[in-house]
Parts: sequence; C-alpha cells; structure tokens
Amino acid sequence: MYIGSMIGLGLSSSSIYSDGEKKNEYNPSMGFSVSPEFHYFVADKFRVGLVSSFGGSKNHFERDIISSSYIFDAKNSYWFIGPDIAKYIRLADNFYYVLELGAFYMHCKSTIDGEYIKRDIVSFNELNLGTGKKVTYRDDFSTGPQRYNAFRLNLRFAQFEFRPVERWGFAMSLLDLTFVRFVYKKKNMYENGEKSRIPKVVENQVNFSVGVNPAVGVHLYF
Repeated sequence: MYIGSMIGLGLSSSSIYSDGEKKNEYNPSMGFSVSPEFHYFVADKFRVGLVSSFGGSKNHFERDIISSSYIFDAKNSYWFIGPDIAKYIRLADNFYYVLELGAFYMHCKSTIDGEYIKRDIVSFNELNLGTGKKVTYRDDFSTGPQRYNAFRLNLRFAQFEFRPVERWGFAMSLLDLTFVRFVYKKKNMYENGEKSRIPKVVENQVNFSVGVNPAVGVHLYF
C-alpha cells in the first residue's frame, strides 16, 4: 500500500475566427490541482484506492462584435473525492505504465467579473445628414458564487511510475479522458455592483473532454 499526492498544472489558450476576422479570444487560462491519495494492492500489479483533489483556475475572455463587446475574468475552484482502480504494466526494471480509472463526487464554485459595452449603430443616411449620433453604454457586471455538484469519471491513459528504491515511487501523468455530469445552481446575480435575488436555477449539463494535464507525484510505500 502507499500514500502520496499528485500535483498538476493546466494551461490553455484559444481564439475563434469567422470569415477571416477574430471574433472571440480566450487569453491563457492557468489551473492547478493537489490530489492526496491512498492505495492498496489487492493483487499483483492491481490496486484500488481513495483519491481526493483540490484545485482552481483563472481565465480571461474577450469578445468584440459590431454592436457590442465584453471582457470578463472567471475564477474557478473545485474539490472531488472518490474511489479508483489501476493496473500496472511493467515496461522495464522498476518502470511501469499505469492505466487508472476513477469515479468521483465533485463540487465546484466560480465567480465572474467583467464589463459590457453596447454601441448604437446609425445608418449611412443619418451620418450623411449629420443627424447620426453614436452612443456607448458601459455596464459592469458580476455573478457569483455559482455552484456545481457533479459526477466525474476520469481515465488516465498516459501515466507512468518509476520506483528506484523499495519504498519510494515517482509518478507522472500526461493525458486524461474526462466525463463530467454536473448540476448548476445559480444563487445570486450582481449587476453594476448591486446584488439581486433570483429564484434558484438548476441546470444539468454533460462535459466530455480529452486533456493535456501534466501532473507529477511522490508515493511512499509501506
């Protein structure tokens, strides 16, 4: 059996183009996670265990179109806990490929702060007659906290472990496949700094993703 922890880091960035023009831009998003765990080998090279994880991320988003634009920052945090199983395949002396599958209860929280700009569009005739006026409306907005309760399946299919000595192992995970079904509950809405009470909104969503989420860890065997 062993106790240990994995520490992970995620970084992503993307842009959306339409007819050769950039419409949406996601500036780099960075996240981290810490995952303490306990595992027990029930058979040769086959283990079961309990994993928990705590993490967070921050993302900056920009969108600009003809009539409006908005910019916001999103902060997210989460924790999950649940059982997992893994199969070890020996590749060389003290070096193993590890295929791991886990099922977890997950809870998330996110907050959003940003600025929305609305631009009035006038016709060419109005501009030519000198009667057109361009007016810009600028509003600050924020939401939060928004909460998610989720069921998560996670398959680590590019994971390796090296055991140079009997009691210590060093693990590395590169790729994982994740399925998440969550229930979204919005508690409060903030507009221009003022809090407004709204009825509880419950929304079910399903996410399925393949991610490059590098993580490293240390295991103490006993």
